[in-house]
Amino acid sequence: MNAKPRLISRLGLVLLALAGLALCGVCGCSWGKTKRAVIDAKDEFFHTKPTARPIFAEDATPLTDLNAEAADDLIFSLQGRLSTDSPIYVERFANLRDPNDAGTFGKIIADQVATRMAQRSYRIVMGPPPPKQPEPEAKPEEKTGIFTLKKEYRSQPALLSGTYTIGEDLIYVSARLTRLEDNALLSGLNWTLPVNKNTRELVPQLKRPGEGTTPSVYTTPPPRTAR
Repeated sequence: MNAKPRLISRLGLVLLALAGLALCGVCGCSWGKTKRAVIDAKDEFFHTKPTARPIFAEDATPLTDLNAEAADDLIFSLQGRLSTDSPIYVERFANLRDPNDAGTFGKIIADQVATRMAQRSYRIVMGPPPPKQPEPEAKPEEKTGIFTLKKEYRSQPALLSGTYTIGEDLIYVSARLTRLEDNALLSGLNWTLPVNKNTRELVPQLKRPGEGTTPSVYTTPPPRTAR
């Protein structure tokens, strides 16, 4: 009795998805999203929707994309407090729970954030900052100038540093840009990175038991033990 209304309802889903496809062609929607919508409607109509799904779906977003996005947010929050010609020194991000951790993960994060800032025309200087030098005392005639350049727009050295903390499902990252002149915090940001196959390869603490070993498989049944 209800077969015909149900068929009309499913046919409506397909027509609605096709209408969305045509509308997105006008409005500039993502082709990938529209295509998935059409496929979902087709699967619903023809009962071909897959029933098997992964139990633990991992976020496979590349670290470079996530760290580049974080660098953009870090730059945005500067709000002009640091000129692009100011030298920015880069420090390896430290493991907050284990400061003695000399693994590559902290350096990878720092390098990827610094690379993105360099792409945004900031002056990145590799290596530790030089020792702090006392500022020379200004001459009397220099103190009475009519125009004074604000500190926010002067070229002033800064340090990019940060920490990361390893959680069960996420890695929590914190970055900061500090002015070396007075240790003032110019910008800071917190973000998370997924725990997935790639991060487990980079962070030894995330290795699962048995990973990297080749399991032994019997090609013939083992002999029975005589009783």
